[in-house]
Amino acid sequence: MLGLAPPVDPVDRRAFAELDPQRWDLTRVASVQQALRLLNDQTVALCLLRASAGVEAITRLSSHRCENGVDRPVVVIGESAEDERLSYAAGAADFIFVENLTSALLTRVLIHALKLREQEIMLSRTRQRFALAIAGSSDGIWEWDRGRGRVFLSARWLEIMGVHDVDQGEHEPALWFDRVHDADRSCFDRVLESHLEGATPHFECEFRARREDGSFRWLRVRGVGARAASGEVRRLSGSLTDIHAQKTSQLRYQHAALHDTLTGLPNRAYFTRQLKRVFRDYVRGSTPLFAVLFLDLDRFKLINDSLGHAAGDLLLTSLSARLIPCVQAIDTIARIGGDEFSLLLERLSSEDDAQRVAEQIQRALEQPFIVEGHEVVMSCSIGIAFADRRYKQAEHMLRDADNALFAAKGSGGAQYRIFSPDMHSRSVSMLKLESEMRRGIDAGEFELYYQPIIALGTGRIAGLEALVRWNSPRRGMVSPGQFIPLAEDTGIILGLGRWVLREACRYGSKLVEIFGRGAAPPINVNVSRRQLRAAFVDEVLDTMDAFPLARDIIRFEITESTLMREGHDSGTLRALRSMGIELHIDDFGTGYSSLASLASMEVSGLKVDRSFVERMEHDERSAMIVQTIVSLAESLQMRVTAEGIETEAQRQALERLNCAFGQGYLFARPMPGAELIEKLLRDREGDEPALPGVSAPAPAAARPRGAPPRFPKDRVKD
Repeated sequence: MLGLAPPVDPVDRRAFAELDPQRWDLTRVASVQQALRLLNDQTVALCLLRASAGVEAITRLSSHRCENGVDRPVVVIGESAEDERLSYAAGAADFIFVENLTSALLTRVLIHALKLREQEIMLSRTRQRFALAIAGSSDGIWEWDRGRGRVFLSARWLEIMGVHDVDQGEHEPALWFDRVHDADRSCFDRVLESHLEGATPHFECEFRARREDGSFRWLRVRGVGARAASGEVRRLSGSLTDIHAQKTSQLRYQHAALHDTLTGLPNRAYFTRQLKRVFRDYVRGSTPLFAVLFLDLDRFKLINDSLGHAAGDLLLTSLSARLIPCVQAIDTIARIGGDEFSLLLERLSSEDDAQRVAEQIQRALEQPFIVEGHEVVMSCSIGIAFADRRYKQAEHMLRDADNALFAAKGSGGAQYRIFSPDMHSRSVSMLKLESEMRRGIDAGEFELYYQPIIALGTGRIAGLEALVRWNSPRRGMVSPGQFIPLAEDTGIILGLGRWVLREACRYGSKLVEIFGRGAAPPINVNVSRRQLRAAFVDEVLDTMDAFPLARDIIRFEITESTLMREGHDSGTLRALRSMGIELHIDDFGTGYSSLASLASMEVSGLKVDRSFVERMEHDERSAMIVQTIVSLAESLQMRVTAEGIETEAQRQALERLNCAFGQGYLFARPMPGAELIEKLLRDREGDEPALPGVSAPAPAAARPRGAPPRFPKDRVKD
């Protein structure tokens, strides 16, 4: 303790003399300058002086900050109320009247002054820590005094908000709350009210706020309220974090997860979410009729194959733009995958509304697309499924719309179909058939039949066509018309095609062993469009290496439509020709290629489609087409085979047109390999052909017992 101007009053002496020497150590000084020097001593706790030392001395001592930043409380002893007033005005911590001065009072005052000093030191340290925390934090700090209607906002808070014309400190709450985005205000108010009512332990909300420049920024506010005994929150404090970069990145990821990157339309996940929402409301009775449309472009693969995938992407983007004006703002258009789109049409007044949308979409596609300088006209098939109480899951509507789409494409495309329950039954049946077919391949239920190709001039067997048959233990002999298209759609054709090629080569090797090289009839194997990929060449090489005797008698039949799609000069076809394998065009006349293009096709032969053969007896135009094809093929040194010959009149007409080869039920149905070998042996050894022509094949009901069933034209191809 430091004493300035030693007391001379007897009372003073007695009071100081009676102080506990173990607790108080008094150092007397004679001047303010000496006292100021001693105040920097860490052991000095306070300063005691008489009011007679003057106001200036009191002011200088009470305002002095020591080297460690801590001040010392000043206690003044005086005689009058004026001394008291002036002392407190000058910064004294306490005042003692001389007339009341005792050692006990002096002790109490000194202890009280020291306690005040300790409290001020703690408060000062707390303020320093708070100031450092505010200055060093990347978050804005706020404190809302609800009773006073004021909110403290830190400098960082103001910086985040882009407010530069006000300083850190207390402000009107409107400076903050009026900036909350209208779309986020209800959420902000709800979360805040929940905390004020005690429902949540703290207040936390992500919202957008308007900055001073008018832009909006994503922020996160956290805070907690101080509750009175009554439970009322009078004061809240917390932080404000700038999460704009994180939030926008998160929103971009969310958008990417729910939208198609090519077209910008919603994707399947988003569509399913919306469908579930509308379906739930429909079941509750809170939304009217709605519908799901499933859309697929017709012949889209032809665009990718001919113009390239980049052109296909441009077409899909253009299509997306044309779809949007066809629906209402509340409806949803999504790209499901590839060239498949789905539409969710809400709030329909009747089923006619959805049908009008389907018709509008088809009209929108009538206008040609310009894709990389090419004018492309497209059509689409659409399946429609309407909401119904029988549905248990929303996804079943999308499934049924897809079933209706399948029916539309199966009817030729460029149309829409409305789902009916029998479509689902057919889909389930096809799924079951697919499963049985996969098991059937592994179980050896498939076998090859062979149909002879006849030299029309001699009636002798000039070649064979390999045709796959499925003898199912559950279904009996399944028509190729049932399982071949399904095999194409599901990709089973790849495995089935490999098996067909291998079995045909195995059989061909056997024929060469029996009849010798040059005498064994060639075998035509049908090749599907899906097989014509780079791996197919390796498959053919491996098979030929396994059955080298068959290398010279295996030919490939490729439909005219496949040849147009793949291009007759594709790498796969060039590789096959370089192996010495003859290529023949199947179903010629149905693919709409011009006769002039035939000259540029490096093929060894062609088959006139059965539709022309069937009509040529009664349709002069069909007969002229066949004559033209035969004449042109002869001039190009291509072998011509007429398919589907069923009457003697057809055979004779084709002979008159100089068609060299024919194939059909007039000569023979497809038959197992062992049976055909017997026919070949008789054909080679006898004076007469082993397969004399007949007037017409017997109807199915009159088929001889044990004879193979009669099927429409079948093969592993499109």
